[in-house]
Amino acid sequence: MQVVETGLQGDPSPQRKRSKVYDPFQTKGFFSWQEKRTAEGWFGTLASIDRSGKMQDEFYTYSLPTIKELRSQYKKTAIKQEKRQKVTERLREGWKSIPKGGEKELQWAEDTTAYMAALYEQHAAERGKKFVFRDNQLCYMTQMLLNKGEYIFGKLETDNRGIQLDTGEGKTEANALIAAMFALQGEKVHILEQSYAKALEHAENIGDFYSKKLGIRVGVATDLSVEENERGGDPVGTRLEYIYKNGKLVPQKGKKAHQEVWDSTILYATTDAVGFTYLDHASQYYQPGKTVTAIDPGFYSKQGRIALVQEADDEMLDRAHETWIQSETIQGAKAWEYIDKWMGIREVQREQDIMPVEERNRLAQEIRKSRKKRKPSSLRDRTMQEIKGFERKTMPSDLRQEITQEILISFWDALYEYKDLFEEGEGRDYFKAGDHIKLSERAYNRASAILQDVLSKINQSYFKFSTDPQSGGTQTRHVIVEQDADMIRCALETVFASEEQKQYLGGKEATLLDESGFPLQKRQLEGLHEVFLRLKNIWEQDEKKERGIDNAQFQLLYDRVVNEMKVSRTTNSVAPIELFKQYKKLRFTSGSLIPVASSYADIYEAEVLRIERHEQVRQPKHKIDTLQTTCLDGGLADVMFVSEERKMLRLFQEAKRIQREGRVGLFIMRDAQEAHLLEQAIKMLNESGSILINQESMEAREEEILKHLLLLSKGKGKEDTVEQRVVSMEEAEREISGPRALRVLRQIKLGDSSQVALPIERPPWLRVVTASEELEERGSLQKALTGCTAGTIVITSQMTRRDFQLDNLEEAVIDRGGPEVFVSGATTERELWQELQRVGRGDIPGLRHLILSEKDIRDPANAYLIDRISIPPLTQWAYGADMLHEKRLKRFEYLWKQAIKGDNEAQTELFQEHLIHLRAQEEERKRALLDIGIKDVRLREWQMAFMGKLDQYVRVMTELSERSVKKTIDPHKGQILIEPAPPQGGSESLIKAGLKLPQITFAGSWLDEFLPARVRESHGIHMAEGRTPLGLAVAKLGTAQVQLPPHVRGKIQVLPSGVLAVTEAASNLPDRMRAGKEAMADEMKREMWSDFQDVLDEAYYFFRLEDIEGKVASLTPAQQGAIWNERVMEMLQKMQFQNVM
Repeated sequence: MQVVETGLQGDPSPQRKRSKVYDPFQTKGFFSWQEKRTAEGWFGTLASIDRSGKMQDEFYTYSLPTIKELRSQYKKTAIKQEKRQKVTERLREGWKSIPKGGEKELQWAEDTTAYMAALYEQHAAERGKKFVFRDNQLCYMTQMLLNKGEYIFGKLETDNRGIQLDTGEGKTEANALIAAMFALQGEKVHILEQSYAKALEHAENIGDFYSKKLGIRVGVATDLSVEENERGGDPVGTRLEYIYKNGKLVPQKGKKAHQEVWDSTILYATTDAVGFTYLDHASQYYQPGKTVTAIDPGFYSKQGRIALVQEADDEMLDRAHETWIQSETIQGAKAWEYIDKWMGIREVQREQDIMPVEERNRLAQEIRKSRKKRKPSSLRDRTMQEIKGFERKTMPSDLRQEITQEILISFWDALYEYKDLFEEGEGRDYFKAGDHIKLSERAYNRASAILQDVLSKINQSYFKFSTDPQSGGTQTRHVIVEQDADMIRCALETVFASEEQKQYLGGKEATLLDESGFPLQKRQLEGLHEVFLRLKNIWEQDEKKERGIDNAQFQLLYDRVVNEMKVSRTTNSVAPIELFKQYKKLRFTSGSLIPVASSYADIYEAEVLRIERHEQVRQPKHKIDTLQTTCLDGGLADVMFVSEERKMLRLFQEAKRIQREGRVGLFIMRDAQEAHLLEQAIKMLNESGSILINQESMEAREEEILKHLLLLSKGKGKEDTVEQRVVSMEEAEREISGPRALRVLRQIKLGDSSQVALPIERPPWLRVVTASEELEERGSLQKALTGCTAGTIVITSQMTRRDFQLDNLEEAVIDRGGPEVFVSGATTERELWQELQRVGRGDIPGLRHLILSEKDIRDPANAYLIDRISIPPLTQWAYGADMLHEKRLKRFEYLWKQAIKGDNEAQTELFQEHLIHLRAQEEERKRALLDIGIKDVRLREWQMAFMGKLDQYVRVMTELSERSVKKTIDPHKGQILIEPAPPQGGSESLIKAGLKLPQITFAGSWLDEFLPARVRESHGIHMAEGRTPLGLAVAKLGTAQVQLPPHVRGKIQVLPSGVLAVTEAASNLPDRMRAGKEAMADEMKREMWSDFQDVLDEAYYFFRLEDIEGKVASLTPAQQGAIWNERVMEMLQKMQFQNVM
C-alpha cells in the first residue's frame, strides 16, 4: 500500500485550494506520483478519464448527428411489422458481410442503434408513454456495441469493455437495446443483475418489446429456491425460472423447461443463479461412466454467450472472492474426521534410553527459540521429526476422534475465557484497522501456551506410561497438533476479528455477511475458520443465557458441540472471475467504474470508459459551514467532521430537521450494530424531546443517553455506572447485540429526576433494515426505500451499494428539494461515491452528506501498521519508520482537533488522506483478486485433467475386481500370483492409471488421501499404513501390501512389475459388489474429487506462505500465472511425500 505524505511534514501543499469545495479528481496532490497519467498506464483512472472525454466529444461531432437523423427517418415511416421484418433481416445479413473493427462496423452500429431507438420509442408511445433516448444514451449504446478497432471517434482497445454511466441516466433501457442488437448479430446474451427483484422487474418491463417488436424470447433465472424462497445452490430445476409469454412472465418447471430458459436469446439472471447453475451442470461428471467432456458446452458460454453485467463493480470486484460452492454438510463423527485432518492430531512415542530427558528439553527449547525467529505462519511446516528419537504411532480411530474433540473444545474454551488478557494496539497482541487484523508473535506465543497446557492435561489423562513388550523399556507416549500454527491463527482471527452484526449474524446457526452487510445464505467459511465460528456462535449464545456456568452445564455444552458439529465438504466450486472469463465477450456498466479502471484492465483485460451525464446534477442550495467535495458524477456532498461521542446526537438532530422540513432521510451506517444504535438514539431522544420540556433537563438527559449508548457500542454495558441508571440492563444488552436489535430499554434513571418509560415500539415514520431483517424477508430494504412520504427516516447499513433505489417518492418531498442521504463508514472509494449518489440524481434531487469520525481517520493515520508501503517517503530514510509513524499520529491528532473546530484546511487534508487510504485498499483488493484468478483458473485445468484420469482409474479397478483369479505359483517366493487379463493394456494398465497431469506425475503415497478411511471401511477395503490403494504407481514406491475384502478375498502383494501376488486363498468378486460397482465407483469418484480439491487448496496455502508478492507484483498477469504454476507444482511434488513418514 502506498501513502502520500502531502502536507504532513510541514505546511499544507501549495496546490491545495483554499475554497470550501474540494475536487478530488482535479487536485494534483490527490494522486501519488506513481498514479499520475504517465505512470498509471493507458488503462488507469486518469488516462481513462482523458480518453473518455475526448472520445465522447468526437462521437458527438461525427456519429451522433448520423444516428439522430436515421432515428428520425425510421420514426417518420411508422415502422410496421412487415417493414420491421425487412429492416431486421437487412441488418442481420449486413452484419455477416461487413469487415469488423472499422468504418463499416461503425456505420452498421449507427444504423442499428438508430433503428432500435426508434422502435423502442414507438413502442413506448403505443403504451401511452413519452420516451426519447438522450444523446449520452445513444453514445453509450454504440460504444458498448462496437468491437475492438479503430473508429472515427477514437480507438477501442479491447473486446471486454466497461462504460460508466451515472445512476439515473437510463442504463436499464439502454442495456436492453444493446442485448437486442447483439441478438441481431446472432449472439445470445446474459444480462446479469444484482438481485432477483431487478431481474424480474427489468425482464417484465422489456419483455413485451422483445416479443412483439423483435420476436425474441426472453427468460429469467433467479437464485430463489422454489420451496424455501432463499438464496442457495439448489439442484437443477428447483430455482425459480421464467419465460416471457403472452404478456407476462410464466414460471417454468422441469429439466426440459430449464433448458429452454437457459437457451433463450436474452436471459436476465442473477450472478448467483448463473454460478450455481453452472455448478449443477458441471457436476454431471459425477455420474458413472461420464467425464467432464459430457457437459453441454453451450450452456454457459462456449457457444458464444455475451455477458452484459449490471452494477459491475459489485459483481465483478467486491463479490468476486465469494466463490460459488457445491457442498454437502457433514455432521457428527464424519465431521470430526475432517477436523482431525485439518488439525493434524498425531501420537508420538519416545524411548527414554535413546534420548534422556535433559536432551529432549534442550531440543524443545531450541525449537521454541526458532519459533520466535520465524514467521508464525511458517510453524505450519514444523513436525515432531525435529526432535530425534520420536516416531509417529497409529491411534485407534475412536480414540483419535475423542482426543480431537477434547483438544479443540478445551482449547477454544480456554482461549475464549482468557481473551481479555490479549491486548489490542500497536506493538501488542493484535491490531485491528478496518477489515484488517494483525496478529503479533506475542499473541501466537500466548495462544500456544494455552494450547500446550491443554495438551499437557490431555496427555496426562490418556497416555501416562506404557511398556514396550519387545524391548521391555519404558516409553512416553503423547499427542501433538502438527497444524498448531494454523489452528492458533484461525482461532485468534475468529475471537478478535469476527464480530456479530458485522461479519456474521448470530442465532441457532451463524449467517455470514458480505462486505456490505448483506446476508449470505448457504455460504460458509473454509476449514477451521468455519469450525471456530460455530464454536463462537454457540459460546456467545450460551453466555447470554447463563452467568457463571458450572461443570455440569459445561458438560452439556461440550456434548452439544460434539453431537451437533457440522463441517462442509466441497464437491465442486467456481470463482466468479473464472466464470466471467468464460464468456465470449464481457460488457459491463455501473455508476462508479472509473476509480478502479486499472483493476478491470489487470483482472479482466477490459478497458473502462465514461459517458458524461446529459445535464449537470441538480444541486439544491444548502447553507452549511463545512467542507464540500465534488462527487464522481459532478454533484456536491458535505463532509461533516463529528466526534464519535457526539455522532448519534448530531444524526438525531439532522433527522428531526428533515422531519420539520418535510423531506426524507436515508442514513447509511457503518454496520448493523451502528445502525441499531442510531435507531435507539432516535427513539430515546425523540421521547426525551416530547416529555421533558425544560431545555436544560433535556440536554442533560441527552448527554446521559449518549454516554450510555457509547458504552454499549464499546462493549462496556456491564459497568456499575450504567447499571445504576438502567433497569433490566442484562436484558437491554442482549437486545442491543441481538439480531432483532434494540426493541426495549425499559426505563432509565437520570440523577434526581423520576424514571421515564421509553417507547417500546418503533415510531411509524422510522424504518430500519439491516442484515437480520433482509435475512428474514428478502427484499425488505427495497420495500423500506419505496413509497417514502414526508418525514420518513430510513436507517440501514452499507447494503445500499447493491443497487437499491429510493422509488415512488411523494411529490411533496421532491418539491421541497428531495431526500437527503447521510453516509458513515464507507470502506472503499467506489462505495463512498455510490452511496452518496443515491440522491441528487438527474431524476431525484437531494442533498448528500458524508460523516467522518475518529474511526474513519484512524486507518489512514496507522497506514504503516496495516501494510508497510512498498516505496516509503524520503522522510522515512531520515527519521526511520517508527519515528515517522509517531510524527504522523501527532499530525493527524492536531488536524482532527482543528477539523472539529471548523478549520477548512485541516478538513481538506484529512479528507484527502481518507481518500488516499481508500484508493490504497482498492490496490490490495486487486492483488487479492489477481491471486484468485490465477489460482482458480490454473487449479481448474488440473482438476479437469484429474477427472479424466479418475474415470480410467475407477474403470480399471472395477474391471480387475470382476475378473476371475488365475492361480499360479511363484517358484522363488512360493506365492500365488494373479495376472489380470490384457484388454486394457495388460498388467501395466493398473500402473498407467496413475495420475499424469501437466509436468508432474503424482506418486502413490499422495493417492492415499484419495481413499479415506470412511470409504475404505464402507467398501471393505483395508490397506497397510502408508501404502497405495491397488498399488498405483508402484514403480516409484516399491512393494505395497494391500488387503481387499470383499473385492478379492485374501491378502494381495503388488510387486514392482505390476503383478499381484496372493498370499492367502482368493475368490471372485461377490455378486452383490458386482451389481453395485457403478454406485461404488460413483461414490469413490466423489470422495476422491473432494480430497483432490483439499490437497490443491493445501498447496495454494503453502504457496501463499512464500513471500514472493514483492517480486512478482510488477509482472503481467500472464507472467504471474507462469510463476504461480511453477511454484504450486513444486508444492504438490513436495506434498505427495510429506503425508507418509
